[in-house]
Amino acid sequence: MAPQRGAGGQRLYSDDDLTVLRGVRALLDEGFAIGEIAAGGRRHLLDAAARRGPGAGGTAASGAEPAAAAPAIQGAQALELAAQAIGCLSARLDPEQLLDLVVDTLATDFQAALARIWVYEPDENVLLLRASAGLSRQTRESSRARIDLRRYRYKVGVVARSGEPFVSNGIVGDREFDQRWVRRERLLSVAIVPLTTRDGLQGVLALFFRVALSEQVVGALKLFATVAASSIAAHRKSAPGELRV
Repeated sequence: MAPQRGAGGQRLYSDDDLTVLRGVRALLDEGFAIGEIAAGGRRHLLDAAARRGPGAGGTAASGAEPAAAAPAIQGAQALELAAQAIGCLSARLDPEQLLDLVVDTLATDFQAALARIWVYEPDENVLLLRASAGLSRQTRESSRARIDLRRYRYKVGVVARSGEPFVSNGIVGDREFDQRWVRRERLLSVAIVPLTTRDGLQGVLALFFRVALSEQVVGALKLFATVAASSIAAHRKSAPGELRV
């Protein structure tokens, strides 16, 4: 994808460009590997997006009214970042590089205050914290390094068990989150997304932001999560055990 640029240097996306990104998401949801998607070409992606329909994609953030601050990342930019991430994640990376790339990209390019990934271990029914960026780099040393899904009642556990994402622009005042921490770090919003493939749960991605999340940004984050889940699943199959702590 090579969008044209405007007079100020900004990228200008056509309707087809945005449709291609929706097509990537549709094919990943159907179980295609990244390599298969790339080999199919642009027309294949347009056809896949047409099958899904124009309304498919991110859902609006729920919870309290959005904060007054405008999101730092706009829709077209968010889609561009997601597209760039697809290219990076399709490269040959070992598991440590892969997970670090995901959280670093989200903390740097998506401006997440905290980005974390837990990998699911089905034999023990636990989530293992494998990557963290932003406010904390701690993984094995973290108090949430290991989450027992049979007992953990907070949002990360709920999302893992239900397979449904949780997105809110109203975490201030929400007792599900440590309010002292929320106020100290000036946090406004959260996105907790299950990393799933047709083989089942692969992990959970949790992101905290100091800005409100728009519908377009949430859609881009979900696309990113889909790609990350596919990559984790591929590593799990090709090198069993490498993703364990």
